[in-house]
Amino acid sequence: YELAVTTDDALIPYSVWMSLMNGCRKYQNKEMGERVFAAMKHRLDSTRYRDKLGAASILMSHIYSACGEFDKVEQIRTEMKRNGWTKMKGISEVDIDGVLYRFEAGNKYKKDLCGDAEYKRMDEKLNELSMKMKEHGFEHDFSFITKELDSDHEREYELMRHSEKLALVFALLHSSKEYQIVINKNLRICNDCHTAIKLISLIENRTFVVSDANRVHTFDDGLCS
Repeated sequence: YELAVTTDDALIPYSVWMSLMNGCRKYQNKEMGERVFAAMKHRLDSTRYRDKLGAASILMSHIYSACGEFDKVEQIRTEMKRNGWTKMKGISEVDIDGVLYRFEAGNKYKKDLCGDAEYKRMDEKLNELSMKMKEHGFEHDFSFITKELDSDHEREYELMRHSEKLALVFALLHSSKEYQIVINKNLRICNDCHTAIKLISLIENRTFVVSDANRVHTFDDGLCS
C-alpha cells in the first residue's frame, strides 16, 4: 500500500489496487480497505474508471457487510448511484450437448427455465447438496452477502443461488457422469463458491472446470488445481 500511494499514478495499474482491495476483503482488514478505496477514488478518474470503481465499491461493501455495518453498505450503494459507477452483472454459462445455458445469481432461473418441474428439480438438488456439504463440515462465507438478512437460512439460500452454483447444479441434472462440465464466468469466482464446488466435486465424484475472470480452475476429488 505504501509503495502504491507514493508512486506516480501512471505507473500503478488498476490491477494493483484491486489486488490490495481483494487482500483487504480476504483478511477482513476494514481500516486498510478504507484507505485503499479512498486512494483509488482520489487517483482514478471517476468517469474513465466507472466500471472499475464500481467493482472496488462492491469489494468495500463486502468488507462492511462482513462487519455487520449495513448502513455503510447502503452509503456505498448511494455513492455508486450518484457517480454512475456500475456493477457488472455476474453471468455463468454452461454448455450441455451443444446448447448454451446462461445463469444469473438469484431467482431468475425460475422464470427462465421451462416449467415448474424443472426449477423444482434444481431447488431439490441445491437443498440436497447443501445438506451433504454440511455433513462434510462446510460453512458458508456470509461476508459475500451485501444486504441485511434476518436468518442464516436466508443467507444460505442467497449464497446457494450464485450463478456458478446454479450452472453447476443444472449441468449435474442434465449430464451423465462421463460428461465434462465446463462453466465460464465473466467475474471472479467468490470464495464461498470456490470452496463449495471443491466439496461438490468430492460428493458427486466428478471433475468440473470453471473459467473465471482470473484463471481456470479444475475441481476434482475435493481439490482445486
